[in-house]
Amino acid sequence: MAAVGRHAPVEEIMPLMRDRQVSTLPVLEGAGRVVGVVYEADAPTAENLMPSPAVTVRADATLAEAAHTMA
Repeated sequence: MAAVGRHAPVEEIMPLMRDRQVSTLPVLEGAGRVVGVVYEADAPTAENLMPSPAVTVRADATLAEAAHTMA
């Protein structure tokens, strides 16, 4: 049986679902106690994961301008 822990990252969950050809996985804690279920449909999209708005600089920005913007 496939299962994941409470703190399993998406990078671990999605490949496990794909490899096992399942769309749900139990979430276990401690000595195998089920604390929830993760569903494939619950997987967030890039839009839900990315910070917004994106912090960018112009292509011709100096290193100092870029550092100031990123700070």
